[in-house]
Amino acid sequence: MSAYGKDSTSAGDGASNDATYGYLPGSWQRYKRVQDTTVEYYIYDGPNVLASCDSDKNLTARFVTPGLDDNLSVTRGANTYYYMADGLGSIRNILESDEDTANIYDYYAFGDALGTQTQGVTNCYRYTASTPPLDSLMATSPEPSGSSGSEREKR
Repeated sequence: MSAYGKDSTSAGDGASNDATYGYLPGSWQRYKRVQDTTVEYYIYDGPNVLASCDSDKNLTARFVTPGLDDNLSVTRGANTYYYMADGLGSIRNILESDEDTANIYDYYAFGDALGTQTQGVTNCYRYTASTPPLDSLMATSPEPSGSSGSEREKR
């Protein structure tokens, strides 16, 4: 168990885009993502990620998420990217400001990647607008003590 609570979980297919996530104690909220030598920390407002910063506390991204898993955009540096979701809320494309496609995702019925996914921009949201480790933890782990159900179940 890490100093912050839950053990870290990993996501990826063994390629260079593998990431490891750490979670806050007694919560499903991840507090950091480690990919290669890059560490990204998340700042929350309730269940929504507002921003992320690097290990030197420099702002790396700002997220616009008006509701739980209702991601609209992310701004990284001077660039803003827009999430395109399907009816389930899964992120299918990420568009640049000039409407060029930066990322493409496709899924089988229960969230496994279908075909090759293109990722030109760092993105932590995928199937049902969640990260892969978070989806698998919620499907297999009991609720934290004192919890009456996850935020996803309450929508």
